[in-house]
Amino acid sequence: MATGAGRRRGQMRHSGHKAGLGPVRIAIEACAELGIEVLTLFAFSSENWRRPADEVSRLMELFMEALDREVAELNAQGVRVRFIGERRSLSVRLQSRLNEAEDLTRLNQRLNLVLAVGYGGRWDVRTRGPRSCAPVHERSTDARCNRRSTHSVRAGVR
Repeated sequence: MATGAGRRRGQMRHSGHKAGLGPVRIAIEACAELGIEVLTLFAFSSENWRRPADEVSRLMELFMEALDREVAELNAQGVRVRFIGERRSLSVRLQSRLNEAEDLTRLNQRLNLVLAVGYGGRWDVRTRGPRSCAPVHERSTDARCNRRSTHSVRAGVR
């Protein structure tokens, strides 16, 4: 059973997560206006599953609410929404919403908004590392991976 202080901390965190949506919206709009092609937002890492269960539940509810509220507007603004990361740990209902958002916005070209959910170091290395380096090795003898400019914003949950 949570103490009164523990419950207040949980409510403050939830308020903080909810308040983080405003700056995310501003960042998306600014990137679209500036002609930035790709914006990656790190929304929920695999490490976040270690948070208290009620906090994780609130975060998933907030994620669902944000999708319900924002996807139609993002689509109207020409933003393509994509999700990367491990989806299998998400609820079937949330996975369905992710798929619906991707399907709805798949032809949009103004901005590619990539939301990382369920990502972590092992997932990233296993799924992205080999593919992201291959094109660079084909073009160059330099053994380093692609260093092109990427605009990322750490949003919402840390």
